[in-house]
Amino acid sequence: MQYTLAAVTNADGSLSSGWAIGLVAVIAVIGLAILAFVIAALVSVVTSSVLAVGGKAVWVLLILAFPILGAAAWFLWGRTGEFTKNDVALPAR
Repeated sequence: MQYTLAAVTNADGSLSSGWAIGLVAVIAVIGLAILAFVIAALVSVVTSSVLAVGGKAVWVLLILAFPILGAAAWFLWGRTGEFTKNDVALPAR
Protein backbone atom coordinates (compact mmCIF):
# COMPACT_ATOMS: atom_id res chain seq x y z
CA MET A 1 0.00 0.00 0.00
CA GLN A 2 1.30 3.41 -0.94
CA TYR A 3 0.20 6.63 0.79
CA THR A 4 0.35 9.97 -0.98
CA LEU A 5 -1.43 13.25 -0.47
CA ALA A 6 -3.32 12.82 -3.72
CA ALA A 7 -4.73 9.33 -3.04
CA VAL A 8 -4.18 6.06 -1.26
CA THR A 9 -3.36 3.25 -3.67
CA ASN A 10 -2.51 -0.45 -3.44
CA ALA A 11 0.67 -1.90 -4.91
CA ASP A 12 -1.15 -2.69 -8.18
CA GLY A 13 -2.33 0.90 -8.51
CA SER A 14 -5.95 0.30 -7.56
CA LEU A 15 -7.65 2.68 -5.18
CA SER A 16 -7.62 1.59 -1.53
CA SER A 17 -10.47 1.82 0.93
CA GLY A 18 -12.18 5.17 1.25
CA TRP A 19 -11.43 5.66 4.94
CA ALA A 20 -7.88 6.85 4.22
CA ILE A 21 -9.03 9.32 1.60
CA GLY A 22 -11.69 10.56 3.99
CA LEU A 23 -9.08 10.96 6.71
CA VAL A 24 -6.87 13.02 4.41
CA ALA A 25 -9.88 15.17 3.49
CA VAL A 26 -10.79 15.75 7.14
CA ILE A 27 -7.21 16.70 8.00
CA ALA A 28 -7.12 19.10 5.04
CA VAL A 29 -10.39 20.76 6.10
CA ILE A 30 -9.16 21.15 9.68
CA GLY A 31 -5.89 22.62 8.44
CA LEU A 32 -7.70 25.12 6.22
CA ALA A 33 -10.01 26.09 9.09
CA ILE A 34 -7.02 26.75 11.36
CA LEU A 35 -5.33 28.76 8.61
CA ALA A 36 -8.48 30.85 8.11
CA PHE A 37 -8.76 31.39 11.89
CA VAL A 38 -5.16 32.62 12.13
CA ILE A 39 -5.48 34.88 9.07
CA ALA A 40 -8.72 36.36 10.47
CA ALA A 41 -6.98 37.09 13.77
CA LEU A 42 -4.03 38.76 12.01
CA VAL A 43 -6.32 40.90 9.86
CA SER A 44 -8.34 41.83 12.94
CA VAL A 45 -5.20 42.89 14.82
CA VAL A 46 -3.75 44.91 11.95
CA THR A 47 -7.02 46.72 11.22
CA SER A 48 -7.82 47.41 14.89
CA SER A 49 -8.28 51.10 15.54
CA VAL A 50 -8.04 50.64 19.31
CA LEU A 51 -4.48 49.31 19.49
CA ALA A 52 -1.30 51.35 19.35
CA VAL A 53 1.48 50.22 17.01
CA GLY A 54 3.37 48.49 19.83
CA GLY A 55 0.28 46.59 20.89
CA LYS A 56 -0.35 45.45 17.34
CA ALA A 57 3.24 44.23 17.08
CA VAL A 58 2.92 42.25 20.31
CA TRP A 59 -0.29 40.59 19.18
CA VAL A 60 1.02 39.79 15.70
CA LEU A 61 4.14 38.18 17.20
CA LEU A 62 2.02 36.24 19.67
CA ILE A 63 -0.26 34.94 16.92
CA LEU A 64 2.67 33.99 14.69
CA ALA A 65 4.52 32.25 17.55
CA PHE A 66 1.47 30.35 18.83
CA PRO A 67 -1.05 30.29 15.96
CA ILE A 68 -4.03 28.56 17.55
CA LEU A 69 -3.59 29.82 21.11
CA GLY A 70 -2.56 33.32 20.02
CA ALA A 71 -5.54 33.71 17.70
CA ALA A 72 -7.92 32.37 20.35
CA ALA A 73 -6.45 34.73 22.95
CA TRP A 74 -6.88 37.66 20.57
CA PHE A 75 -10.56 36.92 19.94
CA LEU A 76 -11.28 36.17 23.61
CA TRP A 77 -9.31 38.93 25.38
CA GLY A 78 -7.20 40.98 22.98
CA ARG A 79 -9.80 43.10 21.27
CA THR A 80 -10.72 44.78 24.55
CA GLY A 81 -7.49 44.32 26.47
CA GLU A 82 -4.18 46.09 27.10
CA PHE A 83 -1.92 48.10 24.79
CA THR A 84 -4.63 50.45 23.58
CA LYS A 85 -3.97 53.94 22.27
CA ASN A 86 -5.54 55.43 25.39
CA ASP A 87 -3.02 53.67 27.69
CA VAL A 88 -0.12 55.88 26.56
CA ALA A 89 1.33 57.76 29.52
CA LEU A 90 1.27 61.53 29.18
CA PRO A 91 4.34 63.51 30.19
CA ALA A 92 4.11 65.51 33.44
CA ARG A 93 3.58 69.25 33.03
